[in-house]
Amino acid sequence: MNNKDVNAAFEKANVIVGGVDLADDFPTLHGNLFKNEDDLNDYTNGMTRLSGRAAVWPNAPEMLYYGSKVALITLLDDIAHMANEGRPQTTMLPYGAPFPVGKVVKRGYSGYGKHVIRPDSPPRKRQWDEWPRTPFEVVNDVWFQQEVIPQLTKHEVGEVRCYFAGGVFHHAIHTSPEMYKAKDLGPSHVVMAIPRDLMSTLWPNGKQTCHWINDTRSGISASEGKRGFDELKQWVCNLYKELVERERLRLQTETSLYLMCRIDVSLIRRRVDMYDFFVNEVERGWGTNLYGHCNAGLTAALAGTIADSIFEYYKSVQ
Repeated sequence: MNNKDVNAAFEKANVIVGGVDLADDFPTLHGNLFKNEDDLNDYTNGMTRLSGRAAVWPNAPEMLYYGSKVALITLLDDIAHMANEGRPQTTMLPYGAPFPVGKVVKRGYSGYGKHVIRPDSPPRKRQWDEWPRTPFEVVNDVWFQQEVIPQLTKHEVGEVRCYFAGGVFHHAIHTSPEMYKAKDLGPSHVVMAIPRDLMSTLWPNGKQTCHWINDTRSGISASEGKRGFDELKQWVCNLYKELVERERLRLQTETSLYLMCRIDVSLIRRRVDMYDFFVNEVERGWGTNLYGHCNAGLTAALAGTIADSIFEYYKSVQ
């Protein structure tokens, strides 16, 4: 389709699903489209005008500003502080400053783990020459450092990736980086979890001797496993509700989180015998369903829920 055809289609549309995921590594993924700040401004301004005529998902200014990693971390830190819950400590890292010892370094506006430098990354990765500046100051100014959360990379814990569509919880998938190194492990549909009040007993001295998710060998009963999953689900649903309400206030319209998003939850150890849930990432836009291949039935059902929710999303943004 040429631009004339596209514009004609847009004129008739009430809902438009498409556009660049500006919370991702757009300077690399869309280098032909965005060569400088003027290109970025032209695109966001054009998408803003388009959203005045139709419901656009994902919303470009929302992705660029409110959906960025640093803005999200600030919001999640505040929510956790109000609830007296643990969070990884995060501080900004000016571009060119020495890489911190024993910290994870990340860049906002990235995806797929590309701009994540761990303490054990190769030495060349911990040099700024490996990470050249971009033409976009909004990207260059959002490097940050975080404390290492060892539970994230252990297959005994990992992450639970919770999918929401149409404003409600849909399903969750369990995954971890180590799962792909072990042939007998892989992402799985979450149906059981160890309740937090049993972790000190099942994980003495903080040693994960059994799996947090779906481990029938841990000795917990089916009812306890369901209780643990219900506890996790209730927590992430409350967190999602708080995120949606806060973003609606900032945007003064519906947030794209309503139509579809993924919230990645793990555990942070506060004491030897105490763990809190915490959000490691919130994905909106095109990075959301990376693990759809794990279960075709779940993914088809999720797509159906999204389709059923589009009209409500359309009404909310008008």
